[in-house]
Amino acid sequence: MTNSPANVTFSSFITSLYASTVHYIGDGSIKTNPKELEMARQTIDLIVILEEKTKGNLDKEEERLVAQLCHDLRVRYVKARDAS
Repeated sequence: MTNSPANVTFSSFITSLYASTVHYIGDGSIKTNPKELEMARQTIDLIVILEEKTKGNLDKEEERLVAQLCHDLRVRYVKARDAS
């Protein structure tokens, strides 16, 4: 076992937040718990803050990734919220 830090990139960090948010939202097969929807909303807000605060400091691929993931999460969130 090494003592070196994990190789975490901005893209892997955002992707991790995305995966957590998808988990909170659920897959639509069952009703989503309101507390989980609140966690999803907070995480989406966090990603948006990161997008705003890093504007101009990301490469094109990172910008595209953040924009796509934000859009996807917002669509999923609205569908889950409306189904609850």
